Amino acid sequence: MKRRKLRHEDDALTQFRALRQLPRLSQADCRDVIQLLRDDEVGRRTGVREHLAYPQASKLLRKIMAGERKDVPVHMNFLPDLLQAKVEACPLFARLLSDAWERNDGQLTLVVFSDDTTPGNVLAPRQPKKSCMIHCSFLEL
Repeated sequence: MKRRKLRHEDDALTQFRALRQLPRLSQADCRDVIQLLRDDEVGRRTGVREHLAYPQASKLLRKIMAGERKDVPVHMNFLPDLLQAKVEACPLFARLLSDAWERNDGQLTLVVFSDDTTPGNVLAPRQPKKSCMIHCSFLEL
């Protein structure tokens, strides 16, 4: 993927995406930098919506409503969509997957692992920030 350069004449969203390439800058830090670069107060709310902050991942996210009154959003991904996105993004993975598919006559064994994590201090975890992660791969890879 081509790295974007931060330019003063770009719009706020393009500047935000250029700054997000830096791994140590949070979204709030990126907005602060944009506010310093611009005089028009545009940077304060730049990239707040999920589809702007995470353009690739948000395309793969599905949201369903659950609960008794259907008032609880549940975010999930669809494995074939994730697999297709990985194949399109990584030529090496695409070749390895294709080779494994051909070697095993079109049958692959899916291996799934579930884990959860809580950020911060292990002695004082913040439960609202708890994340459930599902890892998967193919045994033949």
